[in-house]
Amino acid sequence: MIDLAVTLRRSHGVDTAVPVLADIRNHASAAELVARHRPNVVFHAAGYKHVPLLEAHPVEAAATNVLGTKNMVEAALAAGVERFVSFSTDKAVRPTNVLGQTKAAGEWIVSSWGDEARGQRYSSIRLANVVDATGGILPRFRGQIERGGPLTVTDPRATRLLMTSTEAVGLALVAGAVGDPGGAFWLDVRPAVRILELGRRVASGHQIDIELIGLRPGEKLHEESFSEDGESSPTPCPGVFRTALPRMDSTRLDAWISELADLVGRASDEGVRAALAAPHGLRADELAASAAGAR
Repeated sequence: MIDLAVTLRRSHGVDTAVPVLADIRNHASAAELVARHRPNVVFHAAGYKHVPLLEAHPVEAAATNVLGTKNMVEAALAAGVERFVSFSTDKAVRPTNVLGQTKAAGEWIVSSWGDEARGQRYSSIRLANVVDATGGILPRFRGQIERGGPLTVTDPRATRLLMTSTEAVGLALVAGAVGDPGGAFWLDVRPAVRILELGRRVASGHQIDIELIGLRPGEKLHEESFSEDGESSPTPCPGVFRTALPRMDSTRLDAWISELADLVGRASDEGVRAALAAPHGLRADELAASAAGAR
């Protein structure tokens, strides 16, 4: 964080960057932070993103990715923040793991709270796998090559949607500029890349073995940026699309979040797992249909 502020000042002439240490999982801390600095735009990138690690620690995943996001959205709305962009993941599409489930919940929170804002634009962006980021696949492969191998690949059939950090930043800026409320933005980076083929290309010219280690807990064989049965539409920026999120019933979503917060407070891994796997409250259209059927 300090390094980032120094880089902004020395390399880009930005002398107004203020490093701040705060816990987004603390509602009062998040509210005080945003109220003190009064930003016009918030890029909410704080979150846990490691699939197997979050499978092992669902309480921590929910506390940060769900409750922390709720705290930041509420703080931003209270302070009159004009635009709020929350960083999500392609794993939120038909989620099968804790990371995807918590990020899907974060999208619903941003969408639901954002729907109630007036003159404020709150949206999410779904990042694919950022290959050159810390912990990304290319730095991992390069480190394995430097150590003499082997390159580890989960499954020979596994594919991933890949993007660069430059593309990720560009997507965030587009979402902040377009900012249709209540949606999730994604960059079309198809076709998906077979990780085994990527490993072979990176290892080309090196005497490096490739070891197949199997899918790790929570990992999908294939990932996607949007659901085929969802409603997606283009934006003014080529390659960037917006997916409309289902409207959630706010009362039931609030009740689900309260239940989740109680389970997090009790450090109940199994309880949090069950809550994340269950529907996060009925969608508003389903609730209306249910009420009509009852009549």
